[in-house]
Amino acid sequence: MYPQFFRTPQSFTTSTSEFITLLNDRVQEILDIVRATAGKDDVLLLIEGPDGRAPVADHQVGWLATTVTLFDALEKDIKWAFPSVYQAVGKAVIRFPDSVLHQEVAKTVAVLQILSNLPVMVHNVANLMHPAIDAAPRADAVKTAVDALLSDLLVPPGERNGTLSFFSEKLNDIEQERAQLPLRSSDLRRIAKEYCMSQGDVAARRIGELKTLVQRSLAQGSFLLRGETTAVDSLGGDLLKAAKKHLGPAAEQVFHRYAEAPEPG
Repeated sequence: MYPQFFRTPQSFTTSTSEFITLLNDRVQEILDIVRATAGKDDVLLLIEGPDGRAPVADHQVGWLATTVTLFDALEKDIKWAFPSVYQAVGKAVIRFPDSVLHQEVAKTVAVLQILSNLPVMVHNVANLMHPAIDAAPRADAVKTAVDALLSDLLVPPGERNGTLSFFSEKLNDIEQERAQLPLRSSDLRRIAKEYCMSQGDVAARRIGELKTLVQRSLAQGSFLLRGETTAVDSLGGDLLKAAKKHLGPAAEQVFHRYAEAPEPG
């Protein structure tokens, strides 16, 4: 995929992971045609399967190329261009050698982090790992795998505002040291106070939203008097004014017949 994984338009990896420069313009011409047809600047041509795996054309109908497919196909290029990300995936493979799912999650996070054109969130990771059209959803399993990777101290992924990313080795060490620092009592009180204030703001906002929702629902209803219904919006757009306007005639009738009401004996 150019330009993320290749330094120049003419650079391509060989089977020995060395880089060669094509002296003719045919490859560049092909890339230009593909870009013009797809309407995109970033293109990827999958011709052979990585490491002896089956080429795309040999898969059954319904098979989907995923971010794992991209990582495996471009593994040597990622190792060369993004060594820290590649090493992070390698640590995930070492820590979870028997779980293909955990390894695929790590590869997907790596690809999305390199491309940086889509938020690296759990639901995006799960969707881009979907292996076939008729495959069962794996969102819950992917979420469990992500939590396991985040809780593992030797694998350096991080999460901020729901976005996943792999840290560099030094940054991962800093994050581990920071997580081991004990909180002071003053910090705990400040955090609890800030949390309570934020929850008060949330409650006030929810009450306002609920009030608006109730008023809107009532304004779409009708008044009922002596078996006759009157739409609220026919008496005006304001709910309170409409209620007073409708209750006026009723109050006059009740007051006029008040003397006929029986007295409690």
